[in-house]
Amino acid sequence: MCHFDYVVPTAIAGTESKTFSLTYTDNRTVTVGGTKAKTATLYAADGTLVARKSVVEGAVSVSLDSCKPGVYVLTLENEHTFKLIKR
Repeated sequence: MCHFDYVVPTAIAGTESKTFSLTYTDNRTVTVGGTKAKTATLYAADGTLVARKSVVEGAVSVSLDSCKPGVYVLTLENEHTFKLIKR
């Protein structure tokens, strides 16, 4: 399980501290909390779109149940990108 806490640099006007969490414990579901993104997009390593989900109240869950083992990229619109490995 992964959990990240961080503070956005305050030298930039309008930024604030926040808590961000990414959980991927069961090799099937990725859950993100504390995001300001509007969409989460999952891509296969070859760039193929696998899933696109709307973020609701700063949280989203993306299922990898139908994905074959391999490397995937989860992108939170205008925010973060994560590499995921499904075994």
